[in-house]
Amino acid sequence: MANENRGKSRSRTRSLAVRKKFFLEGSLYKVLSINRAQDIVIVWDFTNKKRKSFVWTDIRKRRERAFTISEVSEYLTRHRVTIERDILAGRIRTPQRAQEPGSSKPGRYYFSEKDVFEYHDYISKIVPGTGLGLLHKNMISKVELRALLRHDVVTYVKQEDGTFIPIWKEIDW
Repeated sequence: MANENRGKSRSRTRSLAVRKKFFLEGSLYKVLSINRAQDIVIVWDFTNKKRKSFVWTDIRKRRERAFTISEVSEYLTRHRVTIERDILAGRIRTPQRAQEPGSSKPGRYYFSEKDVFEYHDYISKIVPGTGLGLLHKNMISKVELRALLRHDVVTYVKQEDGTFIPIWKEIDW
């Protein structure tokens, strides 16, 4: 009976709280291993291309989320290819790339929260064909974007004409 399960792959679920890649003080890192008993995390620093170790509880408090192009395109209602074109054309600052150690292939782009807001500012200043600083029809506001990125709650109120407008309430601690 014990041999029946041998050779079968087991699916492992990873908590959403432990994301592999994150930003800390403007640098992109990848979690290699976590030792919760010793409160240590070993990471790969993509900027300096070397391994580092940090205190895990400190990293959990200070880390910033790293967003892929697919996530940014979903939040800003832009196609992934359009974002890549804007990066390659130099219209926006190039986000950091995560090139795996020992690999010759260029890695994926990862946006920090600051990069996402800079790209939102760039998009809001251009409208195809006009060059005016008008928002696109489907573009979200900066406050809505902040709520999406930080998993805050956005409350909408339905107006008489059927449109929804966002409202916010001060957070009570």
